[in-house]
Amino acid sequence: MVKFFNKLIKIYFSLMMVLVLWRHQLIILMMTRYIFLKACIGMSASTQPSSPPSENATEMKAKCKYCGSLIQYWNRTSSMGGHLRTCKKNPNNDLNKRRKTTTTPTR
Repeated sequence: MVKFFNKLIKIYFSLMMVLVLWRHQLIILMMTRYIFLKACIGMSASTQPSSPPSENATEMKAKCKYCGSLIQYWNRTSSMGGHLRTCKKNPNNDLNKRRKTTTTPTR
């Protein structure tokens, strides 16, 4: 009976360690996501001052620094990435660079 309880205690502590590690990774993921969001939307302290928090804190929207449109980011950052790739006022956009290039006549 003692061996059973010893095994049970070992399993319990190993599960607790897994939960602690999982929670630590989740916190790191959330911090990385926050830093990524600030970098994508241009809210870095080096480029411009951060805006005050909105009145409705549950509203998960970001404002594009190039065109000013509101982008929802409650479902990760795919919508923000899609907007930045298609934003016509974004100077780093590859589509804008392709439009500005001139073609040379072929011989």
